[in-house]
Amino acid sequence: MSRPFRAVIGMMQRDEDTRLEAWILYHANLFGFDALYIFDNGSVSPATLAVLRKYQARGVHVDGRHSGTAGFHQKGILISQLFQQLEGDPGIRFFIPLDCDEFLVLHDGESNLTATPAAIFGALESLLGNPHLLVTPSAYSNILGRPGHFFPPYQHHKLFFTEGCVRSMSEGFHRAQSRKLNEERETQFALLHFHHRPFADMVNHSRRKLAHFVDVTNPEALAQYQGAGNHVVRYLTMPPEDYGAMFPQESGIHLPWFIPLCKSLNVGEAFFESI
Repeated sequence: MSRPFRAVIGMMQRDEDTRLEAWILYHANLFGFDALYIFDNGSVSPATLAVLRKYQARGVHVDGRHSGTAGFHQKGILISQLFQQLEGDPGIRFFIPLDCDEFLVLHDGESNLTATPAAIFGALESLLGNPHLLVTPSAYSNILGRPGHFFPPYQHHKLFFTEGCVRSMSEGFHRAQSRKLNEERETQFALLHFHHRPFADMVNHSRRKLAHFVDVTNPEALAQYQGAGNHVVRYLTMPPEDYGAMFPQESGIHLPWFIPLCKSLNVGEAFFESI
């Protein structure tokens, strides 16, 4: 596809065995492999490392120099600095930070969700040169066990930028400072948030995430913890049956195009089995 301008995505991940390849293929379909910049936070999983090697050979940019807790806490700084460096390319007009479980979509004029390159670039084109902190205000979490089905949207509030704007970002990309205008503007963009995983994976993922902030071996410390990522503390003490009861099998928002799109991009079965 011929693109009238370029947009780049910055992301940090570690050992995202079931999300990483799908995330790469989905966003490469929109922006191209060479638009994806991945900071690897010390992955050790052979599956994840194989995916990184495979798509690095196809143009994805992979930086493995920032591992462990120190690297994780630098995420906002690293991606801000990356975006500032990339501003030297006049063809790049948008700078989008995402997490590995977040897939970019767009509300069309009828409040439906779409992810066609034409629709995405059409919406971005309307924002060219906008000096605001651009807001992706909402996200749709996956309903585990029902691929392509999502809970109603919740307020998520992530930021992205046009050129010349990025000064700094928080670790989670929820707050930022601009070099042009520190005022926010909501956009039509949203995120599919593949937060929910099979129970054992959810526990392991939550423990790994929280280890950057709190002693996950200390139940008392976990019970008192109120900082970043505290929303996943509950998974470390939740019985499996309670977790399973969180996912209704008769309701939700269905995106009939999502699974066929992923299959057309050759996303592997491990992703579908994990959502």
